[in-house]
Amino acid sequence: MKKFLVYLLTIIFILSALTGCGGVTSTDSEKIDKSMTGMRDYSHKVLYGDEVVVVYGTIGSKQDTAVLYNLAKSYSQGFQKEIRDRFIIKSDVEVNEDDIKNRHIIILGNPETNQLFEKINEKLPMKVIDGSLVVGDKVFKDESVIFKYLIPNPLNKKKYLIVNGALNKKYLPYILYVSTPSRNAEYVIKVNKNEKYVGMFDKTDTQWLINKIGENSWKDDFKTKESEHFIFHYSPLDDNVEKNINKIIEEREKTYEEISKKLNISYDGKIDYYLFMSDKIKKSYKQWDVDFWLGNIYEVYNKENEDSVYKYFIYRVLIDQVGLPLSKFTQLGLYGALDVDSKYSGINIKDVVNSDDYVPLEYLTTGLLIDRSFNRDIVYPEIFSFAKYLINKYGFDKYMEYYKTNLYEEIDKALYSVYKKDLYELEGEWLDYINALEGENSEK
Repeated sequence: MKKFLVYLLTIIFILSALTGCGGVTSTDSEKIDKSMTGMRDYSHKVLYGDEVVVVYGTIGSKQDTAVLYNLAKSYSQGFQKEIRDRFIIKSDVEVNEDDIKNRHIIILGNPETNQLFEKINEKLPMKVIDGSLVVGDKVFKDESVIFKYLIPNPLNKKKYLIVNGALNKKYLPYILYVSTPSRNAEYVIKVNKNEKYVGMFDKTDTQWLINKIGENSWKDDFKTKESEHFIFHYSPLDDNVEKNINKIIEEREKTYEEISKKLNISYDGKIDYYLFMSDKIKKSYKQWDVDFWLGNIYEVYNKENEDSVYKYFIYRVLIDQVGLPLSKFTQLGLYGALDVDSKYSGINIKDVVNSDDYVPLEYLTTGLLIDRSFNRDIVYPEIFSFAKYLINKYGFDKYMEYYKTNLYEEIDKALYSVYKKDLYELEGEWLDYINALEGENSEK
């Protein structure tokens, strides 16, 4: 009998390890801790020491796993190092009972790509069923649906769970760009380019629910004007845009043609281009997210802000038709190499690479964000110059091959796959090239 019990306990342990957090026994009837009040409480707890496990999925394709792992790495990049260190990255098969008991959890993906998501899907207030998102009284079927929300973890109602995912694998790379839940919006559902829902959960002692979802927060009370490739939207009260609309159209159409020709990419349909008088007014509309991949651009256009940022926006809409690389380094570098933006053109790159402020490229390739602590006037010229060097020496087609490989392979593997050299070796080549430049040629 003793041997049988030992055998039985061993089997239970193995099954628990294989299924991930298998020993957790939280039930739907368990009451939610009274301290669990929402995003403000979660932020306070993380700020003052609580740890968070960011869980990426491994049950999809190799590319799905690479994308989700990269998203997990990028999740804490906007925080100070002290807070970043509290974010622990684990795969869905590595999460254990200790994590569920003692840490907040963030799960990324959907039930097809993340084993933990699949395990708790039925316990969630938004369920993914047959490729649709079921939320209260609504069912969303658009392939572009992205969602993010905060609830007490159904596996441990003393800790929080953030669910951030997409219905379709195609849109997984963009899930971080949806607005973060806040004290006034515990859930965000981005359905398509002009449909978005934000709101608060209906709270009981045992669960947070959505009985009836609110109204579409998207509102468009703008005046419109169409051009060949754009539909411009702006307030009828915006005299500055009204006065300059023909100039705006001319500049943006010219930029579209230039970038489209260089990339050999066009946008199918027209780009919706929103112009705002101020950032404050832009933020007063709840629907705006960064969603270049859906063909939307949101620009603050006023007398103090008539700069070239629109060129980057147009570039993003076009290049996102190819996809979003695992590293912003790759996507940003290509933009700089196109030579459509003169913002950093007067900076002497030789002075940059030989200064104490030079940042080795390995620190600029870590994910979807460039570390905010780095000086943009240093690192952007570095990134632009390196990409331009690769294109000038090895050709544009090679760079695009590398770009597409970086959609699912990390930088070093992507570079080696295409150039048969790693980042360190290519950086050395580039630095040698820069240091050999003379005079005006070093301003690139």
